[in-house]
Amino acid sequence: MTIVFFAGTGSHGQTRKNTYRKYEKQKRVKTTKRVKKNNAVYYRYSSLPRRGALVTQIPHNAIVYNHHQSRYYYSSGIWYRPNGRNWIVARPANGIRIKTLPVGHQRIRVRNKSYYYYYGTYYQKRKNDYVVVDGPVDAEVNSIPKGYNEVIVNGEKFYELDGDYYMNTTNDKGEEVLVLIPEPSYKS
Repeated sequence: MTIVFFAGTGSHGQTRKNTYRKYEKQKRVKTTKRVKKNNAVYYRYSSLPRRGALVTQIPHNAIVYNHHQSRYYYSSGIWYRPNGRNWIVARPANGIRIKTLPVGHQRIRVRNKSYYYYYGTYYQKRKNDYVVVDGPVDAEVNSIPKGYNEVIVNGEKFYELDGDYYMNTTNDKGEEVLVLIPEPSYKS
């Protein structure tokens, strides 16, 4: 029995490799910085249900969380509460624990503490879980879900969602963001 190995000269493989590299260089496209329009309020969650919306069905994979005699359903970062035969898209109660963060969450650092944000809900890591917490004042988020209220105080526009108030501003990178602030007060 004879085993024959064929070894290439290397020139064919080298030519193919160089051709691939040339093709890659030709296909490279220069990207430009995207400029956000004035829609930082809800653009990221525009395809998701509005906070407070009444829905007739929830995703079949929703996980049930019982918390202090209240029941919540959770699926892909969205929380639901039963309302008769329907459900309301809602903010979950503080203290509810989940094992994994939703895809697309935003990590936020405020006063040397890490928070995670998705769809109007803030989480903090505790041991092997992520716990729903109040949002920290000065948190910069890129969007809040629809269902917010516009509030005008002393001629300035703010956005209120579930008792949290946000101010639209520009961060150090020139990006439009929403900053969680204390409840604005009227000046007399």
